[in-house]
Amino acid sequence: MPGVNYGTGSRQNAVTGADEPTFSNTNFVVMTRKTQVLSRGAGVKCGSVVRLKLSGENLFLHSHKAFESPLSGNQEVTGFEVLDSGDEWQVECIAAENKEKSTEDNLWLREMPIKLKHVDTGKYLQMLPNKAYDRPISGHLEVSCAKAPEKNNHVFIAMEGFYFNQQKD
Repeated sequence: MPGVNYGTGSRQNAVTGADEPTFSNTNFVVMTRKTQVLSRGAGVKCGSVVRLKLSGENLFLHSHKAFESPLSGNQEVTGFEVLDSGDEWQVECIAAENKEKSTEDNLWLREMPIKLKHVDTGKYLQMLPNKAYDRPISGHLEVSCAKAPEKNNHVFIAMEGFYFNQQKD
């Protein structure tokens, strides 16, 4: 959320979520660990380490163990401009529940549930529906990291955006 900073903790850009799929500012560019945009048609292998950059902004999805999230006290998640290892996330595909969507190349596909594991701390990205903010961002839900996320609050699905498939000969 460009321009909305946490009032406590790191005071970096707040990262929030919503239950509704039409929530704005939710598109991220998937980049390599070295911040290269993936080439057209390139897949993201399950288990890969990626960086997620907010589309149209110079903010990366970031976390660090030094600060607690304001509502739950979990590990804080922010949008951060300075690149460091706190921006690295490992893609864990949930193939066991999704055998019909798995590929022989073991790629992360559209609408495939995944978990994002923070490389530095080993904690998982999650959105907590029971932790909603009040003013000035009422209706927004807390995004944080936790070792043992509650229920399915740690599962994410890529639903919108631009997807390119390579066809094999």
